[in-house]
Amino acid sequence: MKLEIMKKSYLNILWALVFPFMLGSCSEEDYSDADINNISTLDGMENAVSVSVDQATNVVTFTVDESTLKGNYPAWTFGTGATDAATSSTKSTLTKAYSKRGDYTVTFQLGNKNGLSKGVITKTFHIEKNLIPSAIISSLTKETLYWNFMANGHFGCGESNPSLENYGLDWWSCAANGKGDTGMYDDTFTFKTEQTSGTLIEGTYEYNPGIDGLIYVNAGVTFEPFGAFNPNDGNDYDAKASKQTSTWKLYYDDADVLWLEFAPKTQVGFVANEGVWNTPKFRVLELTDKKIAMVADNGSIAWKYVFCPKDQNEVDDIGAEKYADAIVGSWMWNYTVDGHFGCGETVDNPLGWWSCGSKGKDGFGMYDDKMTFTEDSYTFDPGEEGTIFCNKGCTYDPTLTNDKDDYVAKVKDGEVLKTTYQIVVEGGNHYLVLPAKTIFSYMPADEVYDSPKFLIKRISKDKSIMELASIQSGISWLYQLKRTDK
Repeated sequence: MKLEIMKKSYLNILWALVFPFMLGSCSEEDYSDADINNISTLDGMENAVSVSVDQATNVVTFTVDESTLKGNYPAWTFGTGATDAATSSTKSTLTKAYSKRGDYTVTFQLGNKNGLSKGVITKTFHIEKNLIPSAIISSLTKETLYWNFMANGHFGCGESNPSLENYGLDWWSCAANGKGDTGMYDDTFTFKTEQTSGTLIEGTYEYNPGIDGLIYVNAGVTFEPFGAFNPNDGNDYDAKASKQTSTWKLYYDDADVLWLEFAPKTQVGFVANEGVWNTPKFRVLELTDKKIAMVADNGSIAWKYVFCPKDQNEVDDIGAEKYADAIVGSWMWNYTVDGHFGCGETVDNPLGWWSCGSKGKDGFGMYDDKMTFTEDSYTFDPGEEGTIFCNKGCTYDPTLTNDKDDYVAKVKDGEVLKTTYQIVVEGGNHYLVLPAKTIFSYMPADEVYDSPKFLIKRISKDKSIMELASIQSGISWLYQLKRTDK
């Protein structure tokens, strides 16, 4: 037992010798005559050690009264949670910032050449709110924003249910440029602030309705100043609007949800309903330097808005003249993004009726399908289960087909899975054409199986994304695919 006590004592002295140098101490004090019997005590030090929290900035100040040190040095030890990596310090006063709300502790000891005090003083402190990172603030304020109109799902509506994976889009999702004939897409949104960090960020907001001076309004809006422009035909409409300067604030609530809130009656690009007009408060789903995705939810309906810097609306298309080369490779569904699959009235708006959310058809035999093109062949791989997803009414498997339910079918024995393909040009558009009775993953109708033809809407410049729209009567289905062999 005596040996163990001596071992601990010498370890304590060793730690006291090492601790200051771990922190970059410049002390030249002589430690050669260290004496474990002269280790400092913390008697009477409790009130000399203090911790104060600025809840507006999440900056915590740690202080020890220097008059109580009496030739000793302070030894602070911190847990995790601070924005910096340092876990200890020998300064008498220092500050640290904490990014997440919660309870934290710090321990304090005294040290000298003889070792560290045997006891510790433990202080607990509470952070009330999450800190909003400077990167988020910069993403919102560094550039004027526009509707992200070149992306599928930049606008839409759905059930009032934040737990949905496709929150704000599950009832209807706007396809890329789907509202190009309205007054939406030349609107601009500018956010300014003097703050670079904090738990509540506030600033000024400028709305500009663009050259046309129009704002887009929901059909049900009859209140002024918009009601006078309502044609009362059951359709959404454009209303005259003027530039507006307002205020905004960005903050986390107690459930760690990030909110962007504007002053009442602020124009934010689409007038959804009276509740959003009087209290324009948006749940932020994503905020990066490339876009802000947010939802206004009045408890009955959730509207999704996606804004972005101007350069994000540039069409990411390698160019039709390069499609024949760019299509070569293996492709699967780009199922992790909203709007990778859906349907609409025409190839120009193939998500106008319905848009599939991220992983929305998981378990339906689609997402393991692989479509591979070489220079002169096309091969379909139905995945490990050997199944394909079929639309209701499709007679690929007569034992499963009906007019009410989609179904998953086994690929037929003897099905031709490797064949040829063509890229043909008609009226300035480029089409992918496959031989009759060729499977191209999802089967929307017998017509598409009997005569498979797809408009190539785009292939991205890096050849990683391809969008196709099915050619069939009265409807078109969007296929967004991701290259898997790069």
